[in-house]
Amino acid sequence: MIADAILSTAHFAAVFLLIGALGAEFAALRAPLTAEGIKRLGMIDRFYGIAAILVIVAGVARIFWGLKGEGYYWGLHTFWTKIGLFVLVGIISAWPTMRFIAWSRAAKASESFRPPPEEVKGVRRLLMIQGVLILAIVVNAALMTRGIG
Repeated sequence: MIADAILSTAHFAAVFLLIGALGAEFAALRAPLTAEGIKRLGMIDRFYGIAAILVIVAGVARIFWGLKGEGYYWGLHTFWTKIGLFVLVGIISAWPTMRFIAWSRAAKASESFRPPPEEVKGVRRLLMIQGVLILAIVVNAALMTRGIG
């Protein structure tokens, strides 16, 4: 039982780190982006990726070594919805990551580089969509935990 509590805590902590990193990216995009701000965004985005990997590792560990066992999860639509939404968040997150990399290269080439406002707005929109999808994941997780779906 203690192992399950540890796995659950690790999973929740990773999710909180992921949400925090997403919020930090969103906040960092509010200010006019200088070369330093772009560098900071890259670091936050790497942290976001690491947090996503930790979510996956802790989640998989819970499936196979948690109290409920894998059979509990495989039959729940809410589990598969949660997985599908997480994959969708990952796919959507690729575009902001690619923009951050491109902006970082441009900022290294020229200190005066500033990302086009329409790109910044588009990336912020994608981050917001990810946030909404993560909320949907949390709802499905709550349902799944109670055996609903």
